[in-house]
Amino acid sequence: MIDVFVVIFLVSLVQLGVFMSVTADIGVLFFALMVFTQIMAVHYFDPRLIWDNPKEIHG
Repeated sequence: MIDVFVVIFLVSLVQLGVFMSVTADIGVLFFALMVFTQIMAVHYFDPRLIWDNPKEIHG
């Protein structure tokens, strides 16, 4: 979750008014969706499957 704080910090630094500005808009939604997807992937990943022999599994 430190990534969210880094984004907030960088956005607050770049607010220079007339010269440039950064808005997160829909990017925050996609970022949160990818974080959630990665959490689910880590939760369901079984590293033991990497070492299993496919021939032993399928017969």
